[in-house]
Amino acid sequence: MPCSALMNISWTAVAWLAVTASLSAGDVVDQLRRESNSAFERGLLPVVDFLDHYSAAEEVRLQHLSDPSDPAAIRRAMQPRREALRNAVQQMERFHQPAAASWSADLLLLRHALAQTDLQLAIWTGDRQHVAALSQQTQSLAWQQYQQRVFDAQFLGHGSLLQLMDSAALLQLPPATEIAQRKRVLGTLEHWEQQGAGIGRSDAVRQASVELAKTQLQIRDVRLPREALPRFIAADRLARDLFADQQQYVTHGTASLSDLSRSWRLRRQIHDQALWLDMELPAASRQALGEDLVQLEILSQQIRDRRGRVASDLLYVQVLRAGVTAR
Repeated sequence: MPCSALMNISWTAVAWLAVTASLSAGDVVDQLRRESNSAFERGLLPVVDFLDHYSAAEEVRLQHLSDPSDPAAIRRAMQPRREALRNAVQQMERFHQPAAASWSADLLLLRHALAQTDLQLAIWTGDRQHVAALSQQTQSLAWQQYQQRVFDAQFLGHGSLLQLMDSAALLQLPPATEIAQRKRVLGTLEHWEQQGAGIGRSDAVRQASVELAKTQLQIRDVRLPREALPRFIAADRLARDLFADQQQYVTHGTASLSDLSRSWRLRRQIHDQALWLDMELPAASRQALGEDLVQLEILSQQIRDRRGRVASDLLYVQVLRAGVTAR
């Protein structure tokens, strides 16, 4: 860790990190589940963050399976997420406020996430009987959700280009089409940044760059891992720049711990993808990833007011640490 980072660590932060490190991964995951459910039920945690929290928690649960090939164990690990999504869908349906900002699109996103979870369960546990129907349902909900996001953006002024791109990414478009769309989004954001527009903020530009690089890696480089290493290194550098940029915004109060946590996880996913292809990024990149996680933990400890959704955001950081420790 850089000396400047060490100088910023208080003894309270050190003590807090020691205590949280002593918690088991299961304890941290269960606490995140409870706090995220509570924050979502009170309308404090947006759907996208709710899904992100549960995705990270489930990832840790699956990492800790004693037998990853046991269908019953997989079902048990995925059941908390499935149950939470089912309850969230029911809650949104009871709310029934079509005029509320993003209500229709968020409900469709939750339904899609639930169908996607059922599809993953069917695939991983060998339930071939339901794979085709669940796949069709998932695709249908993805299109409905995207069309609603487009309507909201064009006629109601809700959402951002990055949110629209996230919706489009669920459509499983042809690779060339998705890359072209991401390039257009990046070009628009870069133009806005040059014009000094607030909607073209530098971290939005960097995030679009990372998402484009990550998409290109997923699509083009899976067959050529050795030749892909320079592109993985470049994608990691973009993601590191995004994290550093958002740190500055957090310092000025114009970005959240949640934003920073999500950008760190995005970067870790690039490292994970490289490992999946039997590649390993340079030692300096791996060290920097670890140092930034420590910085994220320190920032989370320094937050004194933990009301509202903050408790779930703090636990999300701990789950990110648990995911690294389990590797």
